[in-house]
Amino acid sequence: MDRLAASDAKFRGGWERFDARMRTEYPGRMVLLEEKRIEFGASSPGSGGFSAANFLRFMALEASRLAFHHRHTGSRESVDPALVLLGWLEAWPAWNAQAPKNGWRSDLWTADCAAGMGLALDQFADALPADRSRQLRGVLLERGVLPVLEEWIDPERRIHALDSMGHNWWSVCMAGAAIGLFAAADEEPRAAEWFDLIAEGIIEFFAYPGNVLQNKQPNFGRGGDFIESVGYLDYTLHNLVFVFELYRERLGRDLAAEILILPEICDYYMACVQPLKSGVQRLNFGDMGSGRETVGAYNHNPAAVWLWLAGRFGRGDLFHLVKRTHPHPEDVFDFLFWPEGLEDAGFADTPADTVFENIGVAVLRDGYADDATVLAVKTGEKWNHNQSDAGSYILSAGGVEFFIDPGTTEYSSPLHRSYFKSSHAHNIVLHDGCGQADDLDDLGTKFMGRIASHIFAPGYKYVLADATGPWEGVYRRFYRHMLWLGDLVVMVDDLMAWREGEWTALFHHAGTAEVRTDGFTVRNGGLSLEASFIDPLPVRLETLTGHRSSMVPDECKYRYKVEEQPYLAAHYAASGVRAKILTLFELPGAVPGALQRLKGEDWSGLRLTRGSGTIEVLCNHRADGSVMHLNSDNVMEGIATDGFLAVIQRDGCGEITSAGAHNASYLKTGGRTLFTSLLKSDVLLRRAGAALELHANLTAPAWVNVAVSEDPAHALTRVKLPSGSSFQLLGS
Repeated sequence: MDRLAASDAKFRGGWERFDARMRTEYPGRMVLLEEKRIEFGASSPGSGGFSAANFLRFMALEASRLAFHHRHTGSRESVDPALVLLGWLEAWPAWNAQAPKNGWRSDLWTADCAAGMGLALDQFADALPADRSRQLRGVLLERGVLPVLEEWIDPERRIHALDSMGHNWWSVCMAGAAIGLFAAADEEPRAAEWFDLIAEGIIEFFAYPGNVLQNKQPNFGRGGDFIESVGYLDYTLHNLVFVFELYRERLGRDLAAEILILPEICDYYMACVQPLKSGVQRLNFGDMGSGRETVGAYNHNPAAVWLWLAGRFGRGDLFHLVKRTHPHPEDVFDFLFWPEGLEDAGFADTPADTVFENIGVAVLRDGYADDATVLAVKTGEKWNHNQSDAGSYILSAGGVEFFIDPGTTEYSSPLHRSYFKSSHAHNIVLHDGCGQADDLDDLGTKFMGRIASHIFAPGYKYVLADATGPWEGVYRRFYRHMLWLGDLVVMVDDLMAWREGEWTALFHHAGTAEVRTDGFTVRNGGLSLEASFIDPLPVRLETLTGHRSSMVPDECKYRYKVEEQPYLAAHYAASGVRAKILTLFELPGAVPGALQRLKGEDWSGLRLTRGSGTIEVLCNHRADGSVMHLNSDNVMEGIATDGFLAVIQRDGCGEITSAGAHNASYLKTGGRTLFTSLLKSDVLLRRAGAALELHANLTAPAWVNVAVSEDPAHALTRVKLPSGSSFQLLGS
């Protein structure tokens, strides 16, 4: 502590603030805490429900802060109020909130209280009288540690499994009990046995593969992505990373080294960053608040987890993220995990476009600058902390929000389920007014959505989001193709319902929207985004009133400020059970151009002429799986293909400079073959001087043939491509 305070100005500034708060606030603060204790049921401990339990774990956390301050300053001013708070904990007969109604003794609140009290007693060390210390450790074991260990890992008395409750529960319960056990190990004869059971259970938690009968998905994907929202990953890891340090320092076991997914979690955290001119926030899919408080330094406190990961794996970009969002360390774990000697690396080498297979999310970006553009698409599941948002997207451009997720609110609020978790609160397509089934909140999703394919190339990014699974009962087919072409985004929805009905595309936007017959303009932060309906045109476009939440700092609980927020609903006429809906977004600063809506037999598309060049996006309606015994051949504006999408860019002379084909086995124009393969694939062919860039995504290894030379007389070049994404520069 002293060495860091002397060498690091940010650390020193944070410590000085913390020290001043501990020394000056508590005489008056204890009066306020006493009032809250009475308000939350001190006259009848245990009867205050969730409010009392939230306050209880807050008291434990406050006691740990005071004890930490005493340990590093020797100040007696911190001891007396901490003893009062620990006495209040001692007087509460049961440290839980949700457990009794289920016939349990322990829950998240039990574990959080055990962690706070355990850390407090550990930090106090010999500062308390021996008898009083022993008495409190006995209470800690009886009230906090043993109820959790017996119900969650004891081989004989256990009633829970890794997939009991939400995905974060097991980790939170085990970490809290472990911290308490380290503080009271001398009073517990089975401590060594418990430590072994905890460690092996934690390893299994990170490897949890899901459960078919319970519709549970794996906790983590190969990319470090957590099945619940990123905010709940904070909660999952917050106490656990401290447990890793306790195992290493006190038991000589580097438990973190046995969990191979931990380094990948760094990239997942970075991928969820959404930089804006107003400050950094995080992509808020699922039960997360919106706005800058998504990286707030209260409650789950992601900064502490980021600091631990940064120090453990040498991630200077995570350290930079902390310093961007939390200029100074503010709490106990911030000080403990502040990485000494780690350089602030900025975001220069941080991974950019990413697909997370486990949660079915793609995040596309052009960097991490304050004026960056970020496009994220979610499929995944509907259950618990994941909302009815399969197929939804978030888009910020030029560092300004345009299409948003409205967030969430307190679980006790009627709006939590009736609005924020519903499909009506997201950027999806309703059918006949219906969204995802409400009962999936409890039953879970049988068939996960997924990112089925993608191509990431400079100036050309493509994602196929398959959101069908979570829409069971409404859609047999919900495919959303997203093309990001420089300063344009084209969205193509390929839908198939179980019966005929109206289609309604929802657009939840930030700022204000100005509606016109063929589209709308979103204005926010001095920038504008132009949206154009390509095909079909909606029969009506209406403005509806929804809600948007923002997190409000509160030391005792999560609180949200909910405000009314308008959004747009574009209604398309019922036209059988299938629909193809094309929408164009022109990002702020897009080059002006002349837009043409194109349509032919079984196809639709657009042509945008800008300067001397053109961009065409063509959708082949025959390639939607409806023609199973015949190929889906079509000719669209002189482009012949059996693919679902063709993306053609030409120069002023009409020469093709770039050709994209999606779910195609060939692409031809003017009698000339540009690309062919036996396997339908996603490919991008782009001229690079005399060479040809070949970007591809294949579902299996296959041979492809491409026209490398611009001379039609030259033979095709045959290339063997691997499964998955690949890039080759041909003819250089």
